[in-house]
Amino acid sequence: IETGRWYDIHIELKGRTVICFLDGEEITRQEQALVPSLFAVASRTQDDGELILKVVNTANRPVNTTVVLEGVEQVVQRADAWVISSGDSADENTFTRPHNIVPRKVRVEGVAPTFMHAFPARSATVLRLDLGR
Repeated sequence: IETGRWYDIHIELKGRTVICFLDGEEITRQEQALVPSLFAVASRTQDDGELILKVVNTANRPVNTTVVLEGVEQVVQRADAWVISSGDSADENTFTRPHNIVPRKVRVEGVAPTFMHAFPARSATVLRLDLGR
């Protein structure tokens, strides 16, 4: 790599294989381990009354997983979730179909410090969990 020179960089992902090209020539090919499809982040509201859990499932199938709320001793067993998902990865909102993909409110039952939940395929979920304080 030279300073002050432009390069054409191209990266292909075919299944679990990553192929990297520099100026049209393949420079590396790597078989990747299985990539996780579920990503999550959590935060608490300022008054500690709610725990907000945001989960993205990038897989083409629902993912049923165990949610473990470390450091939480009690939580109200019912929660509201807002879910946005699509049946097809090519779906999009358009001027003629502006509400093709929209968030929907879902009631989640059986919430506990450790509980099972199925996150829909190709979805983003925001769970608001009441810590009962």
